[in-house]
Amino acid sequence: MSGSEMPQPRFRSLDGLRGFACLSVTLFHFFSAFQPRLISEQSVAPYWISDTPLGIFYNGGFAVAVFFVLSGFVVASASASRKRKLSITVARRYFRLALPSAASAVIAWSLLTLTAGTLPDVQAALTHPWMTFVLAHDRLPNLFNAALEGGLYVFVEGSSLLNNVLWTMKIELLGSVAIIAISAFVSGKARITLLILLAVAACALGRPEYSAFMAGALLRECHAAGRLTGSGSLAIFLFAIVVGSWTKGFGDRIGLSLPMTFALGEPHKFWHTLAAVGMVYCAIASVPISRFLSIRPLMFLGRISFGLYLVHVPLLYSLGAIGYLQFGHEGPLELMTLAVLAISVSIIAGYLFTVIVDEPTISGLAKLDRLLHGLGPDGRHTRGRTGNLKTPG
Repeated sequence: MSGSEMPQPRFRSLDGLRGFACLSVTLFHFFSAFQPRLISEQSVAPYWISDTPLGIFYNGGFAVAVFFVLSGFVVASASASRKRKLSITVARRYFRLALPSAASAVIAWSLLTLTAGTLPDVQAALTHPWMTFVLAHDRLPNLFNAALEGGLYVFVEGSSLLNNVLWTMKIELLGSVAIIAISAFVSGKARITLLILLAVAACALGRPEYSAFMAGALLRECHAAGRLTGSGSLAIFLFAIVVGSWTKGFGDRIGLSLPMTFALGEPHKFWHTLAAVGMVYCAIASVPISRFLSIRPLMFLGRISFGLYLVHVPLLYSLGAIGYLQFGHEGPLELMTLAVLAISVSIIAGYLFTVIVDEPTISGLAKLDRLLHGLGPDGRHTRGRTGNLKTPG
């Protein structure tokens, strides 16, 4: 989801981890829509499986925390390896997120318009909160305002009733800009100290999701210094699995109530962030875990993760809802069939979005970046001090 670029092939495992996290979010939203008893956010008494480590396979809150830590790591890596004007780097990051986000809002608007008569029937059949997080047909904006919502408003308001996953875009942009600015103006031990202080401050203010970016940048600093040795990886991985599987309200269900920031299972708050840091650490430092995360299916999901993240909810609201009304609610087998079809269609749509929207956005911004900085395709300056073009080589 994060919309991050992966400049170093040595971090292939992070793509695999991102792919796993995006699949978890997709499952989370499918169950939120059509089997809410599996999701603690949608049910006061979720099925027991939600309180076991198996819950990590569809724990959207933990997956989002993983996205934020990954973004902190990758944005810090890119900022350290590329010396660019701050204004251009920030603008590039904004458009890197905003262009695909706007495209996804247009897709959501189109699907909701085409299936306008379905949503009331679905909301009548599924009387739980998740299906209300979408605009009814009579309140849909026009096409221009839909694009404006995805490309601008979500970065200000932090929410969308066209495509509810866009709430993360504001956090992604602010967290990324903070890392970019820190990398531009602070170096050495002062940078590490500042990152630690900001991580602590964000937690103290009840916003651990921003601590996740700082923690990801700190992991990058440790990796650059050769301090991610992989020691304790097994214990850290088990910790990440167990804590990352806790879902909303877990602390209350076991009789341990804590403030929201530190509540056990509270989505993408302190404990999820800590577990996500552990997971990213293992993906980088543990050879066995890194190899597993680098398998082709996860790498493919990692490649299309941003596209998959952006398109799967509009598909569930529309085509998935039609499928549910037609046959998905008739029994477990029908629901499983719907799940396979919905996930498969989402993956195909995510791939198409990647090759049509996301990857062209990356390559287009890269070309513009090189042009603005006077660089050639190989990253070398093409202009001398006099401004004349140099000959290759």
